[in-house]
Amino acid sequence: MARRSVVPGVRFDGKRKRASFEVTLPGTNGRRRRRKTVKASTRDKALNLFRQFRDVVLAERFPEPETFSEFVTRFWPLNPPESERWPRRPGVRVTAPPRFFASPGSSTSLHTPTRF
Repeated sequence: MARRSVVPGVRFDGKRKRASFEVTLPGTNGRRRRRKTVKASTRDKALNLFRQFRDVVLAERFPEPETFSEFVTRFWPLNPPESERWPRRPGVRVTAPPRFFASPGSSTSLHTPTRF
């Protein structure tokens, strides 16, 4: 019979030299758990293995936060590789797309249309 330890999430069976670990992932209301069973000759070795297991599981759950510049670089590269750019043909000039709500006389100023 596995002995209940004082440490929650650890059960050690000294007769079978087996330890069972259970870590509940935070923020999931106990619905998501990670479990593992290992062989350990003593309870102290089992507790050391549990600490390592818990650290690995919680490190996966909370990765280092990403900065905004890393996000932009990953999802919207400003300088795509040459192979992903528009095909360039000699003698063809690529212009910017037309602006919306541009006044008829000016191509640089933007305004919203007015209704009377």
